[in-house]
Amino acid sequence: MNSEELLQLQNDIHELELTAGEYSHESPIRYAFLGFAAVLKTSFEISDSEKLQILLERVRDIQPCTRGFLVEQLPFVRDEGRRLVTMAIDGGLIETYTEQTSGRPAKMLRLP
Repeated sequence: MNSEELLQLQNDIHELELTAGEYSHESPIRYAFLGFAAVLKTSFEISDSEKLQILLERVRDIQPCTRGFLVEQLPFVRDEGRRLVTMAIDGGLIETYTEQTSGRPAKMLRLP
């Protein structure tokens, strides 16, 4: 991420936090804005190794699971979650296998 993109990200996070301040303290909309800001911060302010540690802890807790389900369970934006899952599979940190279901076979993920 270049410096312009990082500055834009920081501005977006700040804008989300400011917008949240326009709603009452107990407003669900306020919490939604704060949640979006937190996800952006988490997605871009920690290193890949820290993100992979979070991913592996999540896999340990919910394995076996599908790739889509795992991505949805991660505290990152969806594209970042997909990138991390692919990185973990390619690096041998997560293994894939096919499980027969009543419909088409499901590609499952688990720790090796």
